[in-house]
Amino acid sequence: MSDQTRLRIINRFLVFLCSVLIIVAGYYYIEYEDLGKDQGSKVSGPFHYFDIFIHGATSQFQGNDGHVYLYTGKIGNFAYNARDAIIVNPTYYNGEILIDLTSMSNCTGGLLALNASNGHELWCTFFPNQVMTQPIVHGNLAFVGLGNNKFQSSSIRGTGINYIAAVNITNGNIAWKFFTTGEDMPTPVYYNGLIIEPTGGDIVYGLNASTGSAVWSTSIPSYVSMSSPAILNGIIYFGGANPYIFYAINATNGNIVWEEPVSATGGLDDDSPVIFGNSVVTGYTETMINGTFQMFEISFNITNGAINWITNLGFGNQPAMPPIEDPPQTVFKNMILDEPTASNYLYAINPFNGSIIWKFYTGMDDSNANIYRGMIFTVNYTGEMFILNYNGHLIKKINTGIPLGPGNIIFVGKHEIIYGMNGEIKSMYIPLKFRFHHF
Repeated sequence: MSDQTRLRIINRFLVFLCSVLIIVAGYYYIEYEDLGKDQGSKVSGPFHYFDIFIHGATSQFQGNDGHVYLYTGKIGNFAYNARDAIIVNPTYYNGEILIDLTSMSNCTGGLLALNASNGHELWCTFFPNQVMTQPIVHGNLAFVGLGNNKFQSSSIRGTGINYIAAVNITNGNIAWKFFTTGEDMPTPVYYNGLIIEPTGGDIVYGLNASTGSAVWSTSIPSYVSMSSPAILNGIIYFGGANPYIFYAINATNGNIVWEEPVSATGGLDDDSPVIFGNSVVTGYTETMINGTFQMFEISFNITNGAINWITNLGFGNQPAMPPIEDPPQTVFKNMILDEPTASNYLYAINPFNGSIIWKFYTGMDDSNANIYRGMIFTVNYTGEMFILNYNGHLIKKINTGIPLGPGNIIFVGKHEIIYGMNGEIKSMYIPLKFRFHHF
């Protein structure tokens, strides 16, 4: 072998080795930089991936039982004003963005479809009551529920016309309706051909998703406000009120697997729980004599309902609006993220023992956090977006001008979708980029 050949081989090896070293070094030392004019704070550190992408139909609230809400696909930049409040998450499906609308003034609602490429309206179907569910999609049907937070009696929540509806996503036509006594405000679950909905009328229904006919119905002593069930292995988990009980129900036949009373005065029936390993975690509040709220996080054994731990998250004053006392949780690696409305803090909680790992001040907030490429995104009730790292340190704060309700930011490919109580919805590039440091 000639000297020139040896030199070429050595050079190629050195180039390859340097490339590997740069990639490995970049993995541990990446800078987060805002794409806007104001570069703001920068943080460098380990780059963790925790992406649970939704590829097809959405079968439960925020796509999965951990509430990490990410879609594959491509969408465009756009801004649209729906003129009615957008309370919970839209759903991205097959090039459309499906949005439930809630008129806070006249108690009506609608389901709106936008073209995901440009934000143009495709169709809008109106309903005779408020709509506060995320659209659940299977095949060519989107499933939504109607209802409001007024009471017919101490045990029946939801006045006016209440029903669960299936809507054709190609044209907005209503395929079927199933009328209920109380409100249908929790986001339903699609499971094995059934649409499952806890209601404000003390009944949980399992409906045939194609026809809307009742396959089973289960009476419970509690009404359910907005506790959208999490489902795992054919069991749904949610909280109810009056009395405050947390339920595990078989999705196939409606049988109660277990039920556990909770010493709550609020929140349990609003909170949409998450599942972590062999536990299901949710939150609740207790009203004190002086009118303040004491906020709690609670973990149940997913098999038998035994309480694993209860954590006191402190006291706070509940504002008149929003009425949600405890928003949904989010699972992030070995943490449960929770933002009780009255606390003004985002808490990171150890799911094994309930200890508080860290907390970050966000101000009044009834949304829940979402995760994108190892970072925590949350938006408060005044429209401020906070981007945090795994340890709860601020990477960037941005004023979006859009106040979120009890949902979270949605990530689709390289875009984020922000929507809010003011009726605005925006799709824009995620306001961060990643850059390897030079040596």
